[in-house]
Order: sequence, then structure tokens, then C-alpha cells
Amino acid sequence: MHTYDAFNTDMYRTLFEHSLLGVFLFTHEGVITECNVRFAVIMGTTQEKLIGLNMFKELPDKRIHDAICKAFIGEHGTVYGEYTSVTGGKKSFLHTLFFGIKDEEKSEIKGIAIVDDLTDLYETKKQLLTTHTLIETIMKNLPDMVWAKDLEGEFIASNKRLEALL
Repeated sequence: MHTYDAFNTDMYRTLFEHSLLGVFLFTHEGVITECNVRFAVIMGTTQEKLIGLNMFKELPDKRIHDAICKAFIGEHGTVYGEYTSVTGGKKSFLHTLFFGIKDEEKSEIKGIAIVDDLTDLYETKKQLLTTHTLIETIMKNLPDMVWAKDLEGEFIASNKRLEALL
């Protein structure tokens, strides 16, 4: 677990400000006290609108509430899935990890969350599945015999016409 003093060093500040991931700090009450620009971009809003936001009161998503609570009992909370930003209205597919930050007495004094925007990956996966389904439908319904083999020569797909002959 990280200590608050270590977090204040220049190295950690640089990582916080220039990370390719969204990062924000929050209190026990769920209030965002700091965030980097990348987090604001992911949320489709500004840092000013995010800082001071009370996640328990203003966010209806119970997954986030549960993740914050886990962070303050020494576990890490995870939120994975579709999310719509309440401050920016932006819809995204996110993976967010919540952790507690301890002071020298090992008391949880703050929380930190790391947000990875997986929207492009999620959309690409959906498009690939749609394309796969379309190709499979076309192939299955062609009047000619059609099949596909893998690199080892094993059949991996065929259409109704070929299946009728086998």
C-alpha cells in the first residue's frame, strides 16, 4: 500500500498529471478532490466540474459506491462495464480500479482511482462479432458448396449445401 508522503513526491505528481489513464483522488465521503486532465477527457467534461463531485450523492451507479467502500477497508474495488458520465453525458466502456492510500499510522486517509477507457476496444469487438455473424449467415445460405479450413487443414466452417452432402 502506498503512503501519502510517497504520493506527494515529484515523480508521483508527474505520473498523476501525465498518465495515459484517468486518475482521481477522493475522500472517505466519496468527494473527488483532485483529478488529471485525462480523467476529465474520459468523462467528457472539465476538471472543474469533477473536483468537488460527491460520488455517493451524485452518481446513481451502486457499483461505484461499492468500489469506494472496498478501497477504504483495505481491498481494491473494481468497476468494469458501460458507464455514462453524469457531468459530461459521455457514454464509455471503462475499467476502473479503486484503492485506499494509507498514512504512516496505516490508516486509510484517501482513495485513488485509475480509469482505463476501453471504449474503442469494446466497439471494435462488437463490430467484429457483427461482421462474423454476417459472414456466417451469408456463407450458410449460399446455394453453392462452401467451406473453410484452418492452417492445419481441419474444417472450421461449411454451409448447408455441403453439410447436406456429408
